[in-house]
Amino acid sequence: MKLVLTFGFVVVSIWLQAQSSSYTERKNAQLAGPSPFIGELSGQAKDRIVYESNKVLAFHSNKPQAPIHIIVIPKKRIATLNDLTAADSTVISEMIFVATKLAASNGISETGYRLVFNTNEHAGQSAFHVHLHVLGGMS
Repeated sequence: MKLVLTFGFVVVSIWLQAQSSSYTERKNAQLAGPSPFIGELSGQAKDRIVYESNKVLAFHSNKPQAPIHIIVIPKKRIATLNDLTAADSTVISEMIFVATKLAASNGISETGYRLVFNTNEHAGQSAFHVHLHVLGGMS
C-alpha cells in the first residue's frame, strides 16, 4: 500500500508540474514569431522608453500593475530564465542594475519596490522574451 501511495504521489507531482498542452502551443506559436516586444525594440514605442544601452531596453508597461511599472528586457531574445547561458549573465546583471537605478529615478528606491521575473506557466509568463518588472509606488 505504501509503495502504491508513493508511486501515485510521484505521478501526480509530475503531472502537476508539466505545462498544459494549450500553454505549450501558445508558447511555441509565440516563439515562432518575432519578440512580443518588437514594437519597443524597433523604436515604434519611443514615448514609453526610459533607458537604452547596447544590451538592454527599459520602458513603461502598456498594462501597468502599479503606479510605477517599468519593464526591462535584454535586446537579445531569450525565451525564459531556463534558457539562460553563462554568456547571458552580464545582460541579466545589467537588467537588475538598471532596474535599481530606475527605481531611484522614479522615487521608489527608499519606499520600496519589487523586481519580478515570471518563468513559464505556473508563474504567469505570457511574453516569451525574458523581462524584468519594476513595480512600485504603492503599499
